[in-house]
Formats: sequence, C-alpha cells, structure tokens
Amino acid sequence: MEDIIAIFGPMVRIVSDRGTAFTGKEFEQMCKARNIIHVRNATATPRANGQCERLNRTILSMLTTTCKEEDDWDKVIGRIQWSINNAFNKATKSTPFTLMFGFIPRTYDGDAVQDEVLSTQNNACDILQLRARALESIVAEQKKMQDYHNQGRIKVPTFTTGDLVMIQRQTTGQPGESKKMLVKYKGPYVITEVLPNDRFRVQDLPEIQRTQRFYEGVVALDQMKMYMNSGSDSCEEEEDSNQEDEEMEKEEDKTDQRPIRVRRKPNKFEDFV
Repeated sequence: MEDIIAIFGPMVRIVSDRGTAFTGKEFEQMCKARNIIHVRNATATPRANGQCERLNRTILSMLTTTCKEEDDWDKVIGRIQWSINNAFNKATKSTPFTLMFGFIPRTYDGDAVQDEVLSTQNNACDILQLRARALESIVAEQKKMQDYHNQGRIKVPTFTTGDLVMIQRQTTGQPGESKKMLVKYKGPYVITEVLPNDRFRVQDLPEIQRTQRFYEGVVALDQMKMYMNSGSDSCEEEEDSNQEDEEMEKEEDKTDQRPIRVRRKPNKFEDFV
C-alpha cells in the first residue's frame, strides 16, 4: 500500500473485505493519517467489491496457465499485471494504461516491429477526451446490465430498525458430513441501523446471546429473513400440512380414475387346453 501511495498518491477511499489485514490497528491508523475513507464489505458478501473479485478471477486463471510450479507465481505476476493493464476493455473502448497515462506503451518483450509501428504513429492522445468517451461507454454498459439483471425480479422485503431477523449461516459443516440437513439460518437478531445499499447493522438480543462474544455486524438484505415466533411457525406448518394433504387427495383421485389393466395370455397359448 505504501508503494502505491508513493507513486499515485493517497486514494480517497479503500473498499476491502473484513480480513485481519484490513481490520488491524496499523491499517486503520494509516487510513486515518492520510484521511482515507475505509469501507468494509458486509459479512460473506464479496460482490460488494465486485470489481476486485472479478479481477482476482482473471488473475487466478492467468496464473494457472502461466506458472509451471506453484511457488513461481511471484515471478510472472509482473507480466500478468502488464497484460491486464494493456488489454482492450469492451466497456471503456480502451485499455487501462491508455486511460491512465494517455499513450500506448511499448510491448512487454520489446517487439521491434510493433515498436517501430508505434514510433511512426502519433501515439499521444487527448486524455481528457478519451476518459470522457470511456465514461459515456461505461454508463451505457451499466444501464444495459441493470435492465438485464432486473428482468423478472420480485419486490424485495423491507426491514426497519427494531425488527427481529434471522441470518443465513455461512458454515459448511464437517468433512464427510451431509450439508442438506444443516440449519440454514441462525438468530434471532435485532436490527439497530438501516444502512444504504440494502445493508443492515444487526446485533444479538441482550437476553438471547448465543455465544460468549457479543455479536454485532453488517449483513446484506438477501442474507436475512423476518423472524417468526413459535405461534406463527406452528400456523405456517399447519397450513403447509393441510396443503400437502389436499395435494395427496387430488393425486389419489387421479389414481382411482385410471383404467385397470387387463392381463391376457399370449396368443400362442390359445391352441392348448
């Protein structure tokens, strides 16, 4: 981080997960000293930092095809970085390097033919105009992806401060243990604050603390559901059982209406008494 700041200067905001490298006191002091806003993702919500996760997927794919040995990844990471920075992007209609510095760099391996072509061309460009066109293209692509994503989406539930909710469990179970019968949600928890972008701050109920450590965290909307008390649960179970009985009766009626198969002997046995 210090090397990046030394080249490009302090960033305005850093978006990270909740790993120990980003929750430590030293990292927080660095952000505070340079007036950097540190935003941490909600628990088990990597898509909140989707650009980073998407790039990590590309880097991993390139490492698996480039490295001959697992321990050699640091020897090829520079070449991979150069390749990604100079790859044409569909959304921006340009490359990250050109948008940053305003010109097309030489090839990584020093290709004499391509370098000669670049030297004869007007390699410089209006970087402000180039970034403006890239911004327009990005906005258009985002609108297209938003329309595609929202097709057929239902209205999301709404929660307010004080609601009791259940949170989706992130445990994967023990090795060799079936995960089909594991409890899917844990709780209840109480919502203490409604945050932007469908995020909620939740904490343990004072009278129902399940662990020795008091829990408090930020959870995404799609990982929560409303907590129903035992009375409501029993009513729901009764309605579900009644509905299942009705469906079974309908299936039995359909079975009764089917014609009974008449078994007949083969024709070759008609000549025998």
